[in-house]
Amino acid sequence: MICSTLGSYSYVQENTLLLGAEVGPFCSIAANVTIGLVDHPTSLVSTSPVFYDRSQPLPRFFASQNAAQGSIPRTVVGADVWIGERAMIRAGVSIGVGAVIGAGAMVTRDVPPYTIAAGVPCRRLRQRFDATLCAVLADSEWWTLSEQRLSELAPYFASPEVFLTMLRKQE
Repeated sequence: MICSTLGSYSYVQENTLLLGAEVGPFCSIAANVTIGLVDHPTSLVSTSPVFYDRSQPLPRFFASQNAAQGSIPRTVVGADVWIGERAMIRAGVSIGVGAVIGAGAMVTRDVPPYTIAAGVPCRRLRQRFDATLCAVLADSEWWTLSEQRLSELAPYFASPEVFLTMLRKQE
């Protein structure tokens, strides 16, 4: 993890790189995932970092200082996102709450909440739930509840509809 944050109850498996990423709570990130993938500049004479990026672990540099590249855009992974093994997510992309990213996907664009997406390039396969249920789940912000409330509601997580009913009943 480099210049990144990882939300409560989120985890990353081995050989995963987070670069300038903000990962929400309850996320499951598989092995060999790269989040915050940056491009080499294509407008320079060479794409080699020896000419523009002295922060790289290279034995020699031809640039006396870093070329003006601007900052790396933040990559945002919402709450309760599942990212499959070997997925790559470009810097600046946002992955919505509850989304699922398939193994080996190359994510170059934002992924809406509760979307299942996969492929190279990554594309939407389907929504996890109907549009109304997706909106109500997202609006509930259940991932911000206290540990006690989550423990009380845990028996209802198997059914989103029952979960939402119990959430409203206990408010």
